[in-house]
Amino acid sequence: MRKPTRLVPGISLLAASCLLSTQVAFAEAKTFVIDPEKSTLTLSGTALGAALQQQGPGSLSTTYSGNILADVTENAVTFVGGSTMAAANSGSWGPGAGGAAGTAPANYGARATTGLGSGTAALRELLFDITSESIPTLGGTFAADGLTFLIPATASSVADYSAGFFAGSEALAGKSGDNVGQGANISVVGDELVLTITVDYTLVIADISGQFRIRGQLVAKAPNIVPLVIPGPVITPESIGFNIPTEIGKSYTILGSEDLGIPLIEWQVIDQFTATSTTEARNIAVALAGQQFFILRADD
Repeated sequence: MRKPTRLVPGISLLAASCLLSTQVAFAEAKTFVIDPEKSTLTLSGTALGAALQQQGPGSLSTTYSGNILADVTENAVTFVGGSTMAAANSGSWGPGAGGAAGTAPANYGARATTGLGSGTAALRELLFDITSESIPTLGGTFAADGLTFLIPATASSVADYSAGFFAGSEALAGKSGDNVGQGANISVVGDELVLTITVDYTLVIADISGQFRIRGQLVAKAPNIVPLVIPGPVITPESIGFNIPTEIGKSYTILGSEDLGIPLIEWQVIDQFTATSTTEARNIAVALAGQQFFILRADD
């Protein structure tokens, strides 16, 4: 199990006419747990050119649960994929599974009326991932319109529909929508990090010429782990030495990069070790040119 990543404290040295600096306070691979009581998304939009209406009270609104995965640094956040944002059933709505007559449990239930008559549609087993490039943060606030909501290829998500003799089901796996919601932030509340995202994206349901807009707010929480404090390094013209507080028997990886803005998965593995004492002395060979950044990651 991968533990939160922690970075070494900032240092700088001018030596041999070259500037070397290691910077930033922390970077962590976080698993945010969605709070269903605070995470509700509402469906609106059109089908066959007509506005969606509720089939019954609450049929166009539901809560979400699951996990959101993100790499968090002091000045950026990246949604790395692998999130599981699952919609709850809001009731039993028509049509039944596969467009059959009757009703069945569904996340959302909508109806639409055109000049040719009325029909119903139900979204079932909705599951979303969330991805992004690295998004700058300022005081924890960032632009939510950099997010993409994606239904994984393995998901069983479907849109069932029925309008008279026209009935069926459209698989939604692989569909995505770019978020246009503006507000998002990560704040510290007690011993937790709280992630809040304003959601506003649209799914296209081709079979019924549907534009299904999903809007609302997601709130998710993760432990606020205090970054590991590492004493000032020992620097020579050829290397940097760190005395790292460790836990005996645990494995650690030191990652390095000259670019703080790239995703953590692109950082180079510099050193890997299993701690045999409570303080490990590690020496890293570096070329004294430009900026160098290092991350210490606990691997198990």
